[in-house]
Amino acid sequence: MNKLWIAFHGYGRVGKDTAGNAVIAAVPGMKRVAMGDYIKADTDAVLQEYTGISAWTDDPVGKEQIRGFLVQAGYHRYPKYWQQMTEKAQHEPLLVNTRIFRLEECQWWVDNGGVIFEIVRPNCGPKDPKEHEELLAVREAGLITAAVFNDGTVPEFERKITNLTRGLAAVKLGLTTTAEGVLV
Repeated sequence: MNKLWIAFHGYGRVGKDTAGNAVIAAVPGMKRVAMGDYIKADTDAVLQEYTGISAWTDDPVGKEQIRGFLVQAGYHRYPKYWQQMTEKAQHEPLLVNTRIFRLEECQWWVDNGGVIFEIVRPNCGPKDPKEHEELLAVREAGLITAAVFNDGTVPEFERKITNLTRGLAAVKLGLTTTAEGVLV
């Protein structure tokens, strides 16, 4: 089977998880991988004990309260999380990465046949200087395949991602879309 690896880059809260869910819904067998999942799994018990907030929270206020801790945990144990993610990824032909970040991660993804889309959302900037520096480095290295603008409603954005995904699946996997919108 051919490989279809799609990753999303962009600032926090631009819609990377929403995009990832749309990709999973569009391609049968697509699996999610994200370094943040390993960070959250590793830190959830501590966060719940000391803050009462799960690392997996969907609450925007809670997310903002624990964001700094998750970011620092990711920096502190980066080699461990990177190894976990790459070990899982290299055996999967259908992957969506909902938050690719560092230049070396992006280079590895592209070198292994993946594509990277930057998600841009109006009035949504970097949460910290490192986030901006990394995005600029990835752009300057030419690793961003294209930008996708999240400038409408959630259903409109999901439709953009679904259409993009179907087009990629047609090219990379030789699949076609039925009249019902199902990839076969």
